[in-house]
Amino acid sequence: MKGSGLRYAMLFDANLDHADLTGVDLAWSNLAGATLREADLARANLTGAQLGYADLGGANLAGANLTGTILTFTNLYGANMSRARLKGAEFCRTIMPDGTIANPTC
Repeated sequence: MKGSGLRYAMLFDANLDHADLTGVDLAWSNLAGATLREADLARANLTGAQLGYADLGGANLAGANLTGTILTFTNLYGANMSRARLKGAEFCRTIMPDGTIANPTC
């Protein structure tokens, strides 16, 4: 799926563990409850995506665009978020890469 376009995709509760989604356009997609452990989402476009209750533990989000993304109750523990764009992202009871809980938009 590397470099594909999946805008507005309905992938809630999908199992995408270890998937190579490098550079994929997932803007405005619904990935609520999806499992993306160890997935490679480097430079992926997740603008406005719904990632509530998703498991992104250990995922590579380096350089990903998470602008306006919903990350409520999302697991990001161990994820690489270097250079990720987070403007307007919603964090509520989100497990951050270092294991802390973020609640700024609750």
